[in-house]
Amino acid sequence: MKRKTIVITAVILLIFMMATVVGSAFYGIVFAETDEELAEKARQEQEETQEKIDANQEEQGDMLAYKGQLDENINSLHLELESLEKTIVSTQTEIDKLEVDLEQAQERISVQDDLMKKRVRVMYEDGALGYLDVLLSAKSFSDLMNRIEAIKTITEYDANLLNSFEEAKKTVEEDKALVEQHKQSLEAARGNKEQKQGELENQLSLAQAEIDRLSEEEDTLRQALEAAQAAEAEANQRIAEALAAAEAAAAAQAATSNNEDASTSVSSNTDTSNDVYVPSSGGQFIFPFDRKYVITSGYGYRSSPIFGSGEFHTGLDIGAPYGTTIRASAAGTVVISGWNNGGYGNYVVINHGNGYSTLYAHASMNLVQAGQTVVQGQAIAEVGSTGWSTGPHLHFEIRINNAHVNPSGYVL
Repeated sequence: MKRKTIVITAVILLIFMMATVVGSAFYGIVFAETDEELAEKARQEQEETQEKIDANQEEQGDMLAYKGQLDENINSLHLELESLEKTIVSTQTEIDKLEVDLEQAQERISVQDDLMKKRVRVMYEDGALGYLDVLLSAKSFSDLMNRIEAIKTITEYDANLLNSFEEAKKTVEEDKALVEQHKQSLEAARGNKEQKQGELENQLSLAQAEIDRLSEEEDTLRQALEAAQAAEAEANQRIAEALAAAEAAAAAQAATSNNEDASTSVSSNTDTSNDVYVPSSGGQFIFPFDRKYVITSGYGYRSSPIFGSGEFHTGLDIGAPYGTTIRASAAGTVVISGWNNGGYGNYVVINHGNGYSTLYAHASMNLVQAGQTVVQGQAIAEVGSTGWSTGPHLHFEIRINNAHVNPSGYVL
């Protein structure tokens, strides 16, 4: 009777201890799942921020190319301005010369005008009668001929003097027009210079403003990226702590079981024994399906099928029909079995001990619970397309100390 009482008491204590362990593990699991969501959200923020940084850098590259072209335009403009300044100086020199020529022409016109006025006055005073008196007063025929020639010479001189006056007047008018033309050319050249200077200053102002804006934007984006990286690191640290706590709880539970000297085992929610599988890096994981399905997306950088931007794919995407059984790649303890809002949908995380864990995401339904131990090849979920998914498939990860590695080196 006494021995029976002791056995019953031991069983009650053992049940209480296991409930405490399972409860603690469950608390850690809820915490880990929340942190998994935070980590996934932080990773997504990093991807989006990095995409913006890439776009910013591309825009800065375009801006630098534009600035380089602007520098070339500025150099060309400087050369044009130098040539324009030379033209202005040359034009002014020619204008100065034309003004001197104009003054000389005006002086000649003034002299010729005085002479013309005198000739007109003589012709007006003497007229034709004057010439007739000259001819009639001739003393001989030869004298008459000489007088006729003299009158002819005077008449031609008067005509030439009048023509010379008209030519001089025309020359002055042409010089005036030429001076005005050069003055207009000078004014146009100056206006062109001022306009190009204004364009240059405007281009420089716009370029500098755009460079400043891009620089400020890049600083803001990098601060956001650093914040997202810090958030992911903090969440991953909590996940690592949760995995470590689950592993420690499993080890403590195994130690308690080994120390108990009982003839019967206590039932639990496990499908198999509580042995913790400790894999090596030699490939003791198995493919998570009964057959080899197609790898639709490998480990590494890719273009996101959801967002279209570049991203680092942390596992393998294995295409399979809806409802296909997903099997544990190795034995261990289920530390997470639930829903992830960050993109995984229904997912399962199994802790294999020694820092190893596996993740199975996008399931239509989970077949195991947190705290449950599983054997290698045991059914743990069914294929679906939950979370961020474009079709039925399994997202499969292997992690060492919560850092993802390429699963191909372990299961393929």
